[in-house]
Amino acid sequence: MPIRAVIFDVGGTLIYPVVDPLRILNDAGFAIEPHVFSAALRRTFNEHFWPRTGRDLDMWGDDDLIRTYWRGFYAHLFSLLGLPEEAWTALADRIQDHYWQPDGWTPFPETHTVLEQLKAAGFILGALSDWNSQLPRILDHLDLHAYFDFVVVSALHGVGKPSPLLFDIALRRSGVRAEEAIYVGDTYMTDIMGARASGLHPVLIDRSQRPAPADCDVIRSLDELLPLLRRLNGREAKAAKSEDTQ
Repeated sequence: MPIRAVIFDVGGTLIYPVVDPLRILNDAGFAIEPHVFSAALRRTFNEHFWPRTGRDLDMWGDDDLIRTYWRGFYAHLFSLLGLPEEAWTALADRIQDHYWQPDGWTPFPETHTVLEQLKAAGFILGALSDWNSQLPRILDHLDLHAYFDFVVVSALHGVGKPSPLLFDIALRRSGVRAEEAIYVGDTYMTDIMGARASGLHPVLIDRSQRPAPADCDVIRSLDELLPLLRRLNGREAKAAKSEDTQ
């Protein structure tokens, strides 16, 4: 069956953060060198974030759980930086508050153009993201919400990716079968594995130019998405024609 719906992850796929946590810490009176901060942040992702990604589905289940998770993340970071423990919660909340605001994010350069092209081509468009309840407001602020026929937010459904529940909700709202939809995301563990388990065609967007996994389609920019869709649908059309002639 041809692809009729394109469903997107949001953060790291359509938009990226412009929040500067180091500047927030510097403004709070903590003099931290950029290279020290970068090393501690990288270690925190490796030790605290990635081990839980795709496994702890509840961490994205509502706003309170999300805030609690990020307090733990920043506590790990602040301990590596040697910041006083009594300041951890307030600093974590201050940083989080910036990420929860619409002006904490901006679209990738090609995002608007690609969404316009997909809409003009007749695709059903959706967003499915592990995010707090502020995501619709952020999408509105960035003039992105109007492109989507539906938006599924983990914090409004009690669970995060790769839970089949979220993908099933997205499919119901799209009105198409799983094999008629693709899901585009930047995280293999949650986006690719979650989409595939629910029957959608997964597409990994990886702007880092790392070696591509062999078991899924990979694009390096959203600009590559429409050509990929044309190839996929062309392949489907050829297969259908072949079946008709047999």
